[in-house]
Amino acid sequence: MRWFTREEPDALLERSFHDCESCGASVYVLAVRCRECGSDVELRAG
Repeated sequence: MRWFTREEPDALLERSFHDCESCGASVYVLAVRCRECGSDVELRAG
């Protein structure tokens, strides 16, 4: 018996990154600046 089943697996890894507005590189959601271009990134919630 499975208690907590989902139709689709949780995509935590995908939700943990967003694209840098300057260069398009993947940036961790809690990062302060992009590793690729060094530009400051906005902290996003939600």
